[in-house]
Amino acid sequence: MKHKCLLTALSLFFSIKAFSQLEMSLKGGFNIATVKTTNIENADNLKYESITGFVFGPSGRLHLNKKIHLNSDFLFSTKGYSIYTFKTTINYLEMNLLLSYNVIDNFDIEIGPDFGFKISINSDQSNLDNGSFNVMDIGAAMGIRYTLVDKFTLCARYYHGLNSIAELYRTSNSESKTFNRAIQLTIGYKIL
Repeated sequence: MKHKCLLTALSLFFSIKAFSQLEMSLKGGFNIATVKTTNIENADNLKYESITGFVFGPSGRLHLNKKIHLNSDFLFSTKGYSIYTFKTTINYLEMNLLLSYNVIDNFDIEIGPDFGFKISINSDQSNLDNGSFNVMDIGAAMGIRYTLVDKFTLCARYYHGLNSIAELYRTSNSESKTFNRAIQLTIGYKIL
């Protein structure tokens, strides 16, 4: 069964490559990430600080026509936050599917869904562990992409989490909701 799935995926990949304009790239960069907490009294008094994490992985781009493209990344990504003296980092495998529109030569805007699968966390807070956070992070990404030369691209994106990744604070009448927020800056190198 695994061999059939692999063979089907490879056949699909090469047939798409043969009949369309598919690009493959490797990209790397960093996230500036934090969280936003809601449904708690005095939520504005929580002083979350941003952390910097890295991001890397393969990226694909399918040219639908001269102006419209589909971009998809499969990335290892580090997000998280710092509050007071505590730092929490969350490692994800992320996949997105972004619709890209070429505004002018070499400059695109892009928007679409982003799905993160939690791999692990590391926290200075003793009451937090891997089970404290949801397995999935679902959000929206939007940004810009600039092609420097034929082989290199720069991307800047904003990520806005749509589902709560954790319930970090509980009160007698409500449970808090915590959402990822991030700015991602990457450089890509076209390999195919």
